[in-house]
Amino acid sequence: MRAALFPAALLAALGWLCAACDGGGGADRCASDESCPIGRYCQLSTGECSYDCTSNAECAEGYTCTLRGRCAPGCRPSNGGVEACDDQDNDCDGATDEELAPRDCERRNAQGVCTGSESCQAGAWACDARVPTAEICDGEDDNCDGLVDNAAPPACPLTLGVCAAGVRVCQGQTGWSDCQYPQSHEPEGETLCDGLDNDCDGATDVGLPDRPCPLQQGVCAGVVQMCLEHSYTPCLYGPFHEEVELTCDGRDNDCDGEVDEGLPENDSCEVGPLARDGIDNNCDGLVDEPGGCLRPIPGLEVWIDRFEASVFLNSDCTGTRYGELEDDYPASFPAQSFLYACSLPGVRPSGYVTWEKARKACEFQGKRLCTRSEWVAACGGPQSQAFPYGADFEAGVCVDFSVSEWALATGSYTGCVSSVGVFDMSGNLTEWVADVCAWDSTKYHLQGGSTSCDSGGAPCDPANPAHADDIESRYCCGGPGVDSWCNEPTSSWFAHGIRCCWDGP
Repeated sequence: MRAALFPAALLAALGWLCAACDGGGGADRCASDESCPIGRYCQLSTGECSYDCTSNAECAEGYTCTLRGRCAPGCRPSNGGVEACDDQDNDCDGATDEELAPRDCERRNAQGVCTGSESCQAGAWACDARVPTAEICDGEDDNCDGLVDNAAPPACPLTLGVCAAGVRVCQGQTGWSDCQYPQSHEPEGETLCDGLDNDCDGATDVGLPDRPCPLQQGVCAGVVQMCLEHSYTPCLYGPFHEEVELTCDGRDNDCDGEVDEGLPENDSCEVGPLARDGIDNNCDGLVDEPGGCLRPIPGLEVWIDRFEASVFLNSDCTGTRYGELEDDYPASFPAQSFLYACSLPGVRPSGYVTWEKARKACEFQGKRLCTRSEWVAACGGPQSQAFPYGADFEAGVCVDFSVSEWALATGSYTGCVSSVGVFDMSGNLTEWVADVCAWDSTKYHLQGGSTSCDSGGAPCDPANPAHADDIESRYCCGGPGVDSWCNEPTSSWFAHGIRCCWDGP
């Protein structure tokens, strides 16, 4: 409803003023609108104060009643000046049906209730909720019960044997699938000895012959299965069969047509169950070698840990690992308890190791600390290289001071490997060897450098020629005539690590 332009009190006053007037004019004389009372205008042609209206309702659509009583063009507020969805400018702000927020709506019938949102469109509220219909297979929630395609499927044509479990699957917009029978269904006749009517003809396991086992190469050749009491006998491939080729024995153990394939390049370490199974699991020529991965040192009947060692609770390299980020070794080690050095890839090696702890961790594993000459031979290789990767120091090839402040997981830098196949002999952790220091019998040699490096009290800088000797003496393989580094055997610095040697089986 449109509001009147004049309040009731004003209209009463206008009525009193007009008491002396005749119809739409009055006896008052005027020369301008200002000489007329409120609610009247001066009709210049007659000099009389006159009026056309006293409220908006007396004016035509699109006109409002002015304070002088004229009907003039203008917006007339409606609906109490509150905008409604009626294609009208109810609040006379020049816009129609503006700022009307969408609201919830629903469509309801016997099939269900579907909810949605309705918005004002062309002066009327429009609801976008779907009309509920009976559920069918069409990829839609037709009855709006929260479930899609939950209609009952049509029956399958085969109903005997395993086919009794046949189902049709709703495929959304494409409708119901063909009947899907269990994997055991055999439409061309039975070949499975399983006590089931697989071809769905009412008979079970009729006339089934012996059948070859799936694997027929290598140690599996000629193995068959027989149907006995509604089940095939297992495929007994024999004692040399392996699911995955593990044993270096010249046989095709996994029956794939290849013999010992890939085993020479197998870099796995014999740990956990593999550590005591009597098999050369990594095809390195050794059976159950102690403490992880080893490599032979050329020219010596000695093997060396391929990776810097981690100290484990158990000899098969399982259980708690110590010294990774703190000196957390048990106080009873090594005098009263046993811990074991294990050479494994991809783990942060154990630091904070004293010389005696390093020696004992190797010995408890059945190995020993390497001599300095053995360590140098594994680092420099047959060519006696100054560094494991070549003749000259290169910052960042190994985990040195330019890479990290802490040791990283073993083998992280694939370029930091000697020609013997041993990783991280330069950088990462500096490693104890068995030799007493050549110039101080109270200390022992350390080889290979670590992530810590200073020269004259300043951080090592490869670009500073004055630092070259300190850098090279730390990170080189340490061949004849090259100084090494020494420390007190009780030192448990964070960068002191372990690498063991083994004299063989």
